[in-house]
Amino acid sequence: MTEINRYHSRPLDVHRWSHHPEATRLRDTVWSQYFKEAFPAGGKGNKANSEPKKQFKVLLLDLYVAWLDDPELSIGVGMSKSAYQQNSRYNELFISAKMIEIVNRAFETGLIDKETGSEWSGMTTRIRATNKLQKMFKQSELTLFDLTEEQPNQEAIILSKHDYINDKKKRIQVDYEDTDYEPIVSMRRQLQDYNALLWRTFIDIPTRQHPVIEQPYWDKKAGEMKSRRVRLTQDNKFVRRVFYRADWSLGGRFHGGWWQSVKEDWRKQIYLNDEATINRTTQVYT
Repeated sequence: MTEINRYHSRPLDVHRWSHHPEATRLRDTVWSQYFKEAFPAGGKGNKANSEPKKQFKVLLLDLYVAWLDDPELSIGVGMSKSAYQQNSRYNELFISAKMIEIVNRAFETGLIDKETGSEWSGMTTRIRATNKLQKMFKQSELTLFDLTEEQPNQEAIILSKHDYINDKKKRIQVDYEDTDYEPIVSMRRQLQDYNALLWRTFIDIPTRQHPVIEQPYWDKKAGEMKSRRVRLTQDNKFVRRVFYRADWSLGGRFHGGWWQSVKEDWRKQIYLNDEATINRTTQVYT
């Protein structure tokens, strides 16, 4: 395999989960061989919600999904304790800083390649399954639908703002209480129903032989045309509603579904459960 391209990556999905028996079998196989001795059960402060074996499953399944998408695709993970907010509403699987030890163990045992990030670069560490782990993936019968058939308890109502981190302007998520704004509960319920429908629906552009579209866009900051890689995959459908500047009166736009990142000529070719949408695309998705 080639060296990790840190620009060909995506963040770790901390909500990656599945109760499918094959997902559990894959986790138990890898855990027993490479992690069991390093993370004995019942350690101090080892709460059920954040136990290492559970966090390892999140990491393993997300590496598996990345491999299914593209074996060269890497995942960005935070390797400092400040990167993990265990009690945040945006971290429902309670991923903690224990993930740092799990990533390091995976690297030590030769299961992942790693390109270390740094604060000055503003980039997180990138990881990717090695040939050793890929061989185990190839023996698995897991499909992408097995990993997306159960919608995780992922927060769909996002309150955000811009902040400066290491002198770089970034959009961050702001914690809130449901009582802060009366419509929150009803908005979330509607989005949960919508996402549940999307989870059950096969959304695709059947004319595409490879489920990726290189979508050109104008980068205002760089002053040049660039290309955004849009994955037309069944795990790239989660829709959230985002409010800006930590203000419930600003924004409220819908983000997330891959169809929002492709142009109209592609959207006209979308099929839902093998049925054409033709010119009804806008009505279907908005």
